[in-house]
Amino acid sequence: RQQVPVPFPVDRPVPQPYPVAVPVPYPVDRPVPVPVAVPSPPVCVPVPTPTPCYVPVAVPVPSPRASPVIFEQSVTHSQR
Repeated sequence: RQQVPVPFPVDRPVPQPYPVAVPVPYPVDRPVPVPVAVPSPPVCVPVPTPTPCYVPVAVPVPSPRASPVIFEQSVTHSQR
């Protein structure tokens, strides 16, 4: 009965699903550089701060739009 619990042959007990070389996906020449790239994204977070500068730029845009409106009113008065 002891042989029953062994479904696979004894020639290759507990066959490894993947070779031992799989644990190293990247070359050993530069294994550290991979984690270094992770901190790079956090640096981009401060970049959004300049976005507020664009808000004031949009303020002057409406002012010129109002100018043409006044010009039209002046023309209406001229016709009258």
